[in-house]
Amino acid sequence: MKVLIISAQDWRIPSGIPEVVQQIIGGFLSRAVSVTMILPKPAAGLHLYKPAREYYDSRNGRLDVEWLPDSEFSHGRRESLLYYLESLIVRENLDRILVVGVRRAGFVSAIAARLRGNPFSAILTYRDAFESHLNTPQELELVTETAKLLIAPNPSVLQHLDCFYAFAERAFWLEMLPVSVDAEDSEYSPVKEDIRYRETVSAGRPYVCTTGDINPLVDVAELLDRVIGLMHEGVADRWIHVGTIEANTLLHLSSRLVLLGMLKDFALTGVVDRSCYRCLVQGARAVIKPRGEVDTGLGALEANRWEVPLSVPPEYPIWPRKSYPPRSESHVKLEASSSRGNRFTPTSVEAVLDRFLQ
Repeated sequence: MKVLIISAQDWRIPSGIPEVVQQIIGGFLSRAVSVTMILPKPAAGLHLYKPAREYYDSRNGRLDVEWLPDSEFSHGRRESLLYYLESLIVRENLDRILVVGVRRAGFVSAIAARLRGNPFSAILTYRDAFESHLNTPQELELVTETAKLLIAPNPSVLQHLDCFYAFAERAFWLEMLPVSVDAEDSEYSPVKEDIRYRETVSAGRPYVCTTGDINPLVDVAELLDRVIGLMHEGVADRWIHVGTIEANTLLHLSSRLVLLGMLKDFALTGVVDRSCYRCLVQGARAVIKPRGEVDTGLGALEANRWEVPLSVPPEYPIWPRKSYPPRSESHVKLEASSSRGNRFTPTSVEAVLDRFLQ
């Protein structure tokens, strides 16, 4: 058995390979499966015109690493790269394909479309789930429809994508050692400075918060109605938006807040450090997601994971695990259905490899 692993990411062998890929490669080699990796090499000084190969022998199998010029992993050179991969698959009799990451728009989807004759699987990273869904959802849709397996080292990746794409039973949360696979999702405790920042922004009062970007697509009137409703019910005294607001939308929102006499009860943070963001969200009485939001939904997933009450409109694709009043029929229904977000359980590397090699 021979496996082809392809990535458009810039790695250095061996220390630069993410831990999830290291464990998968180790699992392949322990099963006497030979692995060929295709990786980009950025130009430095003289351009690299020909592929360069490195070989790593193990007791059972062999790892071949082939470096291609970074320029090959682009829209303009996509056909050339696909032709090279097709030739390589035939020449070396490769049986399976595993692609790491889908953020390089068009790269993975082109492989998925062109190489349908070979079992194709993908490792999805944290940024794949949120960045690709926001910017190139058509690419992500083709990958999720075509891949034999979808493997993720982070449950939030699969929980998010499961709201928008059809997985059936092909997606696996890979059980990993306690290492940082995706730096954006590191779970460190807020430091004292972050607690002070929370107190400064909230003015020492209980608050609700919104996250991400508020823009013309967001129904500001509906959002204000829900914020005001929670305040009138005594849930909070202040509204903090942890993120950014488009200039014209901010002008419109400020005018509404002035008319309502609430301007002093509103705070806008702008882009903040990850630790400050986490500290603010975890300190909120509720996280409110507006109608019309088209961002990645990351704030909703994190609110669920951190057990912060979540308020969403009935049509929002991510359901609250813990909701705050008002307790309308739609919220009762959402609460009863929220177990769907928990269906992904940790799967060992051995179990994933068994499925991959079937």
